[in-house]
Parts: sequence; C-alpha cells; structure tokens
Amino acid sequence: MVYLFEEYSIDSELRELRRGPDIVSVEPQVFDLLTFLIRNRTRVVSKEDLLAEVWNRRIVSDSTVSSRITAARHAVGDSGSQQRLIRTMARKGFRFVGVIRDQSLSGEEAATKPELPAKPHAPGSLVSLRADSAERRQLTIMVCNVVETATLSARLDPEELREIIDTCHGCIRAVVERLGGYVAQYTDDGVVVYFGYPQAHEDDAECAVRTGLAAIRAISELGRERLARPLQARVGIATGLVLVGTAIGAGPTMGNGVVGETPYVAASLRGLGDPGEVVISASTRELVGNLFDYRQLETRQPRVAGSIAASVVLGESAIASRFEALRPKRNQCFGREEELKLLSRRWNQAKGGEGRVTLIWGEPGIGKSHLVAAFQDAIRAESHTAMRFFCSPHRVQTALHPVMTQLEHAANFKSGDTEATKLDKLERLVALSSQERAKDVALFAELLSIATAGRYAALSLSSQRRKELLLESIIAQIVYNENSFFSIGL
Repeated sequence: MVYLFEEYSIDSELRELRRGPDIVSVEPQVFDLLTFLIRNRTRVVSKEDLLAEVWNRRIVSDSTVSSRITAARHAVGDSGSQQRLIRTMARKGFRFVGVIRDQSLSGEEAATKPELPAKPHAPGSLVSLRADSAERRQLTIMVCNVVETATLSARLDPEELREIIDTCHGCIRAVVERLGGYVAQYTDDGVVVYFGYPQAHEDDAECAVRTGLAAIRAISELGRERLARPLQARVGIATGLVLVGTAIGAGPTMGNGVVGETPYVAASLRGLGDPGEVVISASTRELVGNLFDYRQLETRQPRVAGSIAASVVLGESAIASRFEALRPKRNQCFGREEELKLLSRRWNQAKGGEGRVTLIWGEPGIGKSHLVAAFQDAIRAESHTAMRFFCSPHRVQTALHPVMTQLEHAANFKSGDTEATKLDKLERLVALSSQERAKDVALFAELLSIATAGRYAALSLSSQRRKELLLESIIAQIVYNENSFFSIGL
C-alpha cells in the first residue's frame, strides 16, 4: 500500500519513504511507527498500542518512545511545536492528522503523484547517475543465489519452478527486512541486497553476514518442505566505497544504481564458495571481527582485476561479549577517571556488606562497555566471581537470550557437544547451587532446547507457573554467587 500526503509518499511494501522522487532515510523502527500511525489515522494511538505494534510488547522507556516520535516528525518535516502531521494528544497518545490521498488518483492530482519505480536497477551496471542525487557511500553488498535452478527447470513445470523461485525470494526478503537490509534486485535465482542504504548503521556488515547465514538456512528448509530434499544457496558479501544514486532512464528498469567494484567483488565471492557457504571479503571480515568463526580461502583470481582475500563464515563464535569480539585489542580508557573512581567506591561498599547496583546508561558508542572492561581490569587481582549477561539487537525475539548464553558459557558447552554431553555439563553446573536438581535441570534443559532423553520427567505445568519457576531458578543461580560482580552488557 502506498500512502500519499503533502509532497511525501510512503510505500509499506517496499518500505520506502520518499519526498518527491528522493528517498528519505529512516530507521526501520521509525518507519514502522510512522506507517502504524498513518494506518490508524482515524483514531488516537495510545502508547500501549505503539508498544504492542512497534516494540512487540517489550518494555521501553517513555524517552525511547518520544525519541522515535521526534524522529518520525523530523522525517516528514514536522516538529513538536508545529505538530502539522503528527499530533500529541495529552494523556491519550498520538494521532496522524495529515490528509492522506489514495494512490488511485485521476486528473490533475495524478500528475503530482511521485513516481515509484517497480524494480531496482541491477547493481554495478554502468548507468548514468543524476549528479544532484548520487553520493559516495560505504555499502556492504550481499549477493545470494539458489544453486541448481537449471537442474530444477529440467524436472519441474515452468509454473511450479516460478512459484518455488518466488517463494525463495520471499524467504530471503523476510530475513533481509528483519535485519535492516534493502533488496536492490531480484534475479532469476536469487537477490542482491544492500546494507547501509538508504540509511547507514554501525552494524551493517554484521547484519549482512547474519542475513547470509539465515538465508541459507531458510532456503534449505524450504527445499525440504516443497521438494522433500534441501535446496542450497551460495552467498557472497563485500564491503566498499560505491557511488549510489538514482539512475536516469524510463520504464521498469529505472531505480537505485550502484557504481563501483564492491558489487562485482560480492558476485565473485559467491562463486568461490561451495553450496551452503557464506563467503566474505577481507574488508567485511575486518568490520565483523571475532563475532563469527571463519575458514580462510585460498587467494584466487576472480573476474575483477586483482586478487581477493576471502573467508568462509562457519557460524557465530562462542565469544559472548560483542565488545570483546569487535575489539580484540583493548585500548586504554581515557577521560573516565571520575566514573572509575565512583565504581571503585561502590565496589568497596559492596565488599563491606552494603549491597550496590550501578546502572551505566547512555547512547550507543559513548564507551559504556569500555568503562566496564576497564573496571574489571582494575579489580582483576581481587577475589570475586563475575557473571556477565549480554543482550543483542539481533535476539530481541528470543526470550531470556542473555540468560541462555550465560548458562551455555558457564556450563562450557562446545560446538561439537552431543545432547547427552550437554545434559551432563548442565547437571554439573546446576548441582552447585540447586536444592531441587531434577526440577532445575528439566527447566534449564527446556530453555536451552536440550533433549533429556527420558532422564528427567517432563514438567506438567502451566506456562505461567513454568515461567515463575524458571525465574526462581535463575535467581538462585545468581544468589549462589552472593559475592559476585553482576554485569549486564547492553
């Protein structure tokens, strides 16, 4: 659905906000908020409505909601003082009050409708870019294709093959949208995706790698469902400087053009890997650090000039801390002497029997994790136990993900462990602190998706009671380490 208001248009399917012909960069969450307000413009939208729709019922602060409303207003040229389009209704919520025009326009109104291209232009093509819109950007480009589509075409009816390819496109698109990518082109057997366009984020390279891994899994599962055997995909990912803008042309081929070496490198890397593999360039690997495990590929001569140092992504690494994974070499902490002194005073008070909880809060990138790491270094020689729980922006749909990761780390799970081995390790961990070992092992095994193989009876509990017991067991694990320093990484 395309909504038109003033000189703006918002396409809920392409997830694009435009001012005239130009794309307005907005964060995915801001886009969802703006679209939700427009769809419900006939009523006042409460904060509870926004939390349910935009934040999936997660608990967020009033300041977070206000900042997203401000960003949505800024994106459409509104402000808190004007409230020309988004109006705050005191003690009730928000309402979109702009006049929405239907896409099906006629006569003079239709002539003013912004032109929305049906399909993006092929990346890397030698297209002319409008000088007033082209810009130099660093993009991470992912090229993904389904393997053996030619073989499938010989076995399947053309309509059936088309349906499978469309379903593959839909699977990949769902993953891309969830991780903030932009589908730039659909090919006969895959897609080309940009990360860092139309809006750049600090974790674009990481999101591209996660998308590649998820896309390969999704295509494999789709093959099992539709063809009774797994389909396989190849993924190539590269990061580099490109010229991106609006291509000059007419018809369905007009769209967002990218000129530079990066799309060619990504396409070449895709061909270097085996089916089911994600291959990334050295520039991408430098950005994602040790968040993943890799296997180095031999340097080869691809189609583009020069050689490429490529790596195969094996999966997520066992390093729980994003800070440590992205910064294997820790720099000295400067300008935080006062904060370190405050943490030291609170630590001394805690050691003296006066319990303390310290919250370190601030915008991303100001050095919160660096400050915590510096404090841990300062007390390293002292006797203490550290329990660290790390949140992840890519696990917001997984309940208790920080607790699950900490349990796996504390139990010393390895990637090659069998279900029985994991259960043995979990038993040894729980035995240290639990007064009801059977119950706690069964609860934690279910949380970690470990099969008990009949060693523990299934718990016949309501979902609410199961949740209560699980939280009690988690707290017991923390209380057992009563002298510990409890760190939560956000």
